[in-house]
Amino acid sequence: MEYIFQNIGNLQKASITVEKEKANIKYGFNGIGKTTIIKAIKCMFYDEADRARLQQQITPLLTGDEPSFPSNLLTDYSDVKVYDRSYFEKLFKKTDLLNDTYSLVIEDDDYCALLEIIKDKINIISESIESTGIVQEINPILTTLQSKPLLKYKEGTRKPVKKDSVFYYYSSRGVSINSSVSTKYHSYNSFIDSPYRVAWNKWIAEADFNWFSSIKRCPFCGRLDEKIVDKIDSLNSLKNKPIYVSYDGEQKIILTISKYLSNPLSDEVLQINNLKKKTNKTILKPIKNGIQIIGREMEKIKSLLSINAMLCSEKLKNNHFQSFLNQLKSYKLSNKLSLKDSNGIDMVKQINSAIDEMVNSLSAAKKHIGNIYKNVQAKIKANDDLINNFMEIAGLPYRITTKQQDDKYFSTDMSYVNDANVIDNQLDYLSYGEANALALLLFCIEAKKCDGKTLIVFDDPVSSFDNNKRYAIYDYIFNNSDNKKKLLWKKTVLLFTHEFETVLVFCRAFPLYKQDIANFAYLSLEEKELVEKPFKNSDINSSLETYKSLAEDGNLCKIARVVAARHCVEISGHKDSTEYNLLSSHIHRAPTPYKYEDLKHEIKRFLLPNEISSAETELKKLFGSDYNYSDYSLEINSDTYLKTEYNKKNATKFEKVCITRCYLQTIQNKDIKSYVKWNFLSNAFHVESDTIHSIKGYNILDVPDYIIALCDETMNG
Repeated sequence: MEYIFQNIGNLQKASITVEKEKANIKYGFNGIGKTTIIKAIKCMFYDEADRARLQQQITPLLTGDEPSFPSNLLTDYSDVKVYDRSYFEKLFKKTDLLNDTYSLVIEDDDYCALLEIIKDKINIISESIESTGIVQEINPILTTLQSKPLLKYKEGTRKPVKKDSVFYYYSSRGVSINSSVSTKYHSYNSFIDSPYRVAWNKWIAEADFNWFSSIKRCPFCGRLDEKIVDKIDSLNSLKNKPIYVSYDGEQKIILTISKYLSNPLSDEVLQINNLKKKTNKTILKPIKNGIQIIGREMEKIKSLLSINAMLCSEKLKNNHFQSFLNQLKSYKLSNKLSLKDSNGIDMVKQINSAIDEMVNSLSAAKKHIGNIYKNVQAKIKANDDLINNFMEIAGLPYRITTKQQDDKYFSTDMSYVNDANVIDNQLDYLSYGEANALALLLFCIEAKKCDGKTLIVFDDPVSSFDNNKRYAIYDYIFNNSDNKKKLLWKKTVLLFTHEFETVLVFCRAFPLYKQDIANFAYLSLEEKELVEKPFKNSDINSSLETYKSLAEDGNLCKIARVVAARHCVEISGHKDSTEYNLLSSHIHRAPTPYKYEDLKHEIKRFLLPNEISSAETELKKLFGSDYNYSDYSLEINSDTYLKTEYNKKNATKFEKVCITRCYLQTIQNKDIKSYVKWNFLSNAFHVESDTIHSIKGYNILDVPDYIIALCDETMNG
């Protein structure tokens, strides 16, 4: 499938093709736009904050044009996983070396099915508790009651201590407060002193004047008292008086405690609000008993709310099984507790029933649980072996161990081989190459869990590795010959690289090429458009073959053919030959060919006529019958010839670089800028010597645009 991006970074257009269930290898020069494409892909799938940041990074600076993304990429894939520098930097900042050891290593279908059973029962319990509102109502009261007693007398007296008594006003002045209220409210004394004073106050506070204008009755007195409309604000202000607030608080405690107790306990507690005399410790005894009952039940409720599925499954291992079931049974609530939901359903029965069902389900699954945990342990070992074997072939003197933690369940630790001490800050010990190798494997373990709707993207993943390690790592990740691995087998992978050796691993290295797990494309930049040029295994030539074809090509300019011919001689191992020196003399635009007798001291001598003739005879085998030194030298040494060849309509990028290097060799009055250009093109940029293999017609003949711009400035500036 082809995906087209427009206006991203310096690219006006970029076309990328991805075949599902294969490794799609995209090879191209550094700076061609590979990382820009990856950022654009991330921008499409990441969350809003990252998307805004990434879009800012890829929006063209010069034009400010809005980037355009391929909608079909979002249709074909629901997620993307990217291995790049940002993944590497985040990986080693956690205690658990893996991002989520449990989900990546331990989890399987049977295990998940068991957890779902447990989760269902836990959800019933937690939702039942939530529906009653007890936690929100009781917790503040219990916190208050823990800080001071219900009633405390001054030593040797029967006078209550205000700061140390929850029920100070009830015990010092009695339940009735009408004597403390202004006479203008006496008509409402029956409400002010009533056991339902708190509810009446709430009704007053929330009164709607429209309610009084309609034909409705007061829910407390049963009549329509229009006079109360004029007194609502006043009655509300009454509620804010310190004494009223205190009485209100004491009554709320009694009402709340009674609400969550079943009869006759509830009625005994409520009776306190009906008394007209002062309370004492004897009178408060029912509420004290009620608080103790509710306190004990609240501990059970807290324990029930703290249960989660993984805690249950951990407790069910080995000898913990029966003790945990007994513990669950002990959490069943007492029938002295009254829990009702908004529909009046008895939640105590429902919660206890759910606990029984959980215990029964787990008991029935005891044998199954044992088998699951055997499988889990086997998976842990297989994962540890996978990572440790990888580190061994990558030359890393470390090993990992997956452990079960009380607070985190599973975690992955790293240590030296034969040393049990855990390495917490891995980057203090790992070299960059070692860390990159380990990070790459851990990423692949995460990616292994992805389904066919996830696009897995790599940005030059093994650029820091030697060739032998590069092959070992790619073989370990992509090879299907060992059934224990299959990390990225049949996954949809998009791999960008600037290293041709990566292409060779998949094209030439047994058994990867035999399994046909990859397809390839060469990325070329043409007028700010990134173009894919697909190629196959059969298109990979040795560079010697490519240079021979270039040297023989009479359509190329002579200096380009000379450069190609010299590479043929060099690759063949004849760098000290007369043929090599003859060709080098062309490149240095020498009228008479020479060779260095002492390169270190730049002592050279001119070649003898018989040496030249003999070398020309050999070089005709590379060039064809048209070669002799004098004719080639006459044209190569002409600036006019070089500029004419450079500006030919069909001049290749390879020719342009060769011509510019040759031209800069001998220009008169070479300034510092010209010297820097020559030094860069001659000593730093050598596309034609990057590798002993090449793609037929592509990478040796291609040159990045910024190099061509440098050449244009030199030849036509």
